[in-house]
Amino acid sequence: MPLVSVGVPVLNGEKYLEQTLEALAAQTLDDIEILISDNASVDRTREIAEAFAARDARFVVLPHTPRLGFADNWNRTLAAASGEYFMWNASDDLARPDHLRSCVDALRDRPDAVVAFSRVERINETGATIGSRNDERLDFDVPAHERVRTFFTREVFQAVGWGGVFRTERLRRFGGLPRLFGGDFPLGIRMAMSGPWAPVPRVLYAERVHGEQTTNMQAGDPIEQVRMFQPERTVSFAFPQWELARAMYLAALRGPGLASERWRAALAILTSWSLPQWRLLPWDLKRNAVRLLHGRYGVDRWSDSVRASEASRG
Repeated sequence: MPLVSVGVPVLNGEKYLEQTLEALAAQTLDDIEILISDNASVDRTREIAEAFAARDARFVVLPHTPRLGFADNWNRTLAAASGEYFMWNASDDLARPDHLRSCVDALRDRPDAVVAFSRVERINETGATIGSRNDERLDFDVPAHERVRTFFTREVFQAVGWGGVFRTERLRRFGGLPRLFGGDFPLGIRMAMSGPWAPVPRVLYAERVHGEQTTNMQAGDPIEQVRMFQPERTVSFAFPQWELARAMYLAALRGPGLASERWRAALAILTSWSLPQWRLLPWDLKRNAVRLLHGRYGVDRWSDSVRASEASRG
C-alpha cells in the first residue's frame, strides 16, 4: 500500500494536465499513488492520463463513468485511495518536488494535526510566478474560533480544497468535499473546529490562475452553479451563496468542543466573511430576479460562461 494517495479529478484538462502529472511524478517522496478521475472528458485528457499509467505504475486511471457532479468526481478519488495520507491536486496546479514529503513529515511531527500544507505561489498560464498568498508565519495552535478566523483572513482556502495533505480516514469521516458550490469553505471550517493544522513554511505548491478555472463561475447562472455539484437537482431558482452561508455556520455550530467556542467560531465567520462579502447574498437575489424578468436570454448568457469555465478543475 502506498503511503500517500493523490487524487487528480479532471474534466477536459488537456491544456495543463501533463504538467501537473509530471510534477507529481517528480516528487521526492515516491511511495505514492496518483488516482486520475477523468470526468467524461471530450478532449485528450483520457489519452494523457493513460499514457502516464502505461509508463509509471504509480499512476492509476479510474474506470470511466458517466459525467459526475464536481464534488462527486473529487470524492471518487478519495473513495479509491489506499494510502495513509491523501491530497487533492487540481489538474492545472503544480506540486513542487518536496511538497508531499514535507507535508507528511509535518503530520508525523504533529499527531494532533488535522491537515498539513505548504505555502502557495500563484502562476499564470505559462508557469511564471505572478504572486503569492497571505500565508506567512501562520499559527494554528490557537482556539478553534481563531483557526476559523485565520482560514478566512490569511488566504489558506487552498489548504483544504487542494494542496493540503490529510489523514485519509479522517477526511473520509468528514465526508470529503461537500456537494455544494464553495464546498471547500465548510470543509475547512469543520477541519478548523476539529484540531490544529500544520503549516509548512516553504513555498511548495503552485496555484495556476487562468481564465478557464472554476473560480470564474462567480459570474454564472445560480442554477448552473447548483447543478454543477448536484446534477440531479431540478429547480426553477437557486441560491448557492445562501446555501454556502448556511453550510458554513452549521459547520461551526455543529463542531466539537464547548458551545461557547462554537458560537465564537460562528461570530468569526460573520466578521471575517459574511460582513466583508455581504454583497454575495443580495447578488444571489438579483441573479434570480434577472432570470425571472429576462427569461431564456439570461439563462443562455450565463450558461455559456459557466460551460467555458468548467474545463480545468474537474
